[in-house]
Amino acid sequence: MVAGYLRRTNKEGVYFRELYALLYNINRGEKSPAIEGADVMRLPGEKKKRAAAAPKLKKRSEAEWAELVSRIAKS
Repeated sequence: MVAGYLRRTNKEGVYFRELYALLYNINRGEKSPAIEGADVMRLPGEKKKRAAAAPKLKKRSEAEWAELVSRIAKS
């Protein structure tokens, strides 16, 4: 029963969110980014999008920093 409910509500939700995104994109300014239907709302049963992970920086010791600075100074 739950699967049938989600299937019916998702069909209606997809229509609504795509229509909303279409209307937004038609009326947006030149410099504002376009949106997709999934950006408007999540449907029941959909998972959140994972945000892009920030690049991890390597921890360097004082000696490594000194070496990098000296290499930059030489060039």
